Amino acid sequence: MPMLLPALLVGAAVPAVARIEDVVARPAAFDGKWLRLRGQIDQCTHFDCAICPEDASGAVKPENKCLAIEWDRQVGSRREIGTDFDPIYRYASVEIVARFDKTCLEACTDRAPVLLKTRVEQVFKRRPSALGVNRQRAVNRMIDPPPAAAAPLIALLRHLNGVAEGASSPVRYRVFADPDDRALENDAIICRSAGVDGGPATWPADADSALLARSTEDGFKCFFARHADGQWAIAPD
Repeated sequence: MPMLLPALLVGAAVPAVARIEDVVARPAAFDGKWLRLRGQIDQCTHFDCAICPEDASGAVKPENKCLAIEWDRQVGSRREIGTDFDPIYRYASVEIVARFDKTCLEACTDRAPVLLKTRVEQVFKRRPSALGVNRQRAVNRMIDPPPAAAAPLIALLRHLNGVAEGASSPVRYRVFADPDDRALENDAIICRSAGVDGGPATWPADADSALLARSTEDGFKCFFARHADGQWAIAPD
């Protein structure tokens, strides 16, 4: 009986081991090749998903040092759309296999991927969102509102969670405000957390991490809330 080869290797060369830094520096040398790369996935949200050098960290993604990703979504696994790997691998240190195409280094829209049909081969480390690469962090800042302004919103979410008024709960609640709306006159983000108090997974570091780019390691769950006509409304998931 003939041996079945992995789908990746049928009609394709064995992936060449490469460094992200080398591909960025000499894209023409790697164009069209299947590569095996190790690095750190960024926040993977909106029109941004990339793999960066493993030592990248903080709120600013190293410009011109990361490679944009298009996942191999394995079409057919879900309504002919495929699996969305953004929430599975964001902020993780991984080894990937992908085909490099330098076309979108110059002119493309949306995520402008240069690593096509990307598959994760190994996961070496996972991080909470607060410790991951996220260049949107400085843009989507949040601050703490006055306690009196936050109290009605916390009371509403506790009620929706079935916590009786005045009852103790191991779950903690916290409200975040936009820097331009500290008094919570319009919108807010409210979170509940079972994370270790004071640890990096306890609370989100920015609005993106709170609502759109949470890590599998985060201990919080956040919701968008709107204030209108003197009442708060919390949006469902």
